[in-house]
Amino acid sequence: MQQGRDRATSSDDESSSQTFGDVWQSLGSQGNQPERQVGHNSQGVGRRQDPASSESESKTSSSGFVQWAIPRAESASSASLPPSPKQSVQPSPEQMASQDLMTEGDNNLMTPSVGSHGHPEFCRRPCIFFASGSCSNYMSCGYCHCEHEQRVTHLDRRNRELLHSMAALDRLELLLPLLEQRLESKGLREVAGELLQTLQEALQELRATSEQDRPEDSEEPAPKSQSSRVKSGVRKLPCISILGWAVRASPVYLSGLPGDSADNQDGLGGDQALKSPFSQAADQRVTDALNQLRAGMSTAILTDGVLRIMM
Repeated sequence: MQQGRDRATSSDDESSSQTFGDVWQSLGSQGNQPERQVGHNSQGVGRRQDPASSESESKTSSSGFVQWAIPRAESASSASLPPSPKQSVQPSPEQMASQDLMTEGDNNLMTPSVGSHGHPEFCRRPCIFFASGSCSNYMSCGYCHCEHEQRVTHLDRRNRELLHSMAALDRLELLLPLLEQRLESKGLREVAGELLQTLQEALQELRATSEQDRPEDSEEPAPKSQSSRVKSGVRKLPCISILGWAVRASPVYLSGLPGDSADNQDGLGGDQALKSPFSQAADQRVTDALNQLRAGMSTAILTDGVLRIMM
């Protein structure tokens, strides 16, 4: 009887051992391939798994797990690491502004175009292309690329016609004092000292020749009421426009820049209005003094831009 119990216990142990082995292998296979019922046939009858088949499936499952795990590990590793030196880093606004400032031909406020020289009182009218976002002429553009706080003022048609009807000497004597007042109000009287002196010398020469050449039927000076109206309109103009009307009978002082003829469309005086009343030598001295003033003011604009970036 004791032997029967021993055989029963041994049989139970073997059955328990087989069941544990099957379950262990089944769990190992299910960890990698949950959809397969390893260790069971198609009829659902339990059986021992073939060792060779188990080893092959284990290798396949392990290979699949490695292929699944490695990319995710690399992705997590690359996400936690800082960017390599080869990766592009977006520069700060200060660095971009400094680089643009030193780049010749850049479409930037800190690299003035030709028409920007003398801003804000002696520059050309604002460039409409630059204001809209892009100007393909860059530094060679004949119009201003700097910011204008207020819209550029123009004379109305009545005042323009009145200025054209005046003799050159009368127009100069009327407008040059207004130019001095404008320079004084803008704090440019000292900066424009050489230009004003050159204009006064040219005016003295013109007075000497005009008194001799003035015909008896020449136009009379404009009445005081009309002169007052002209003065009221001219005081609102920038310095370059006052100078243009005084010397060229034009809304700008024409100096060979691109777009000069287009800017003179408000002049109403034709080609004759563009001729300077001064002698050729005196007119050249005035132009040289103006260009020197504009170049100096452009240097000041660029220097102020550099200081603002450094601060």
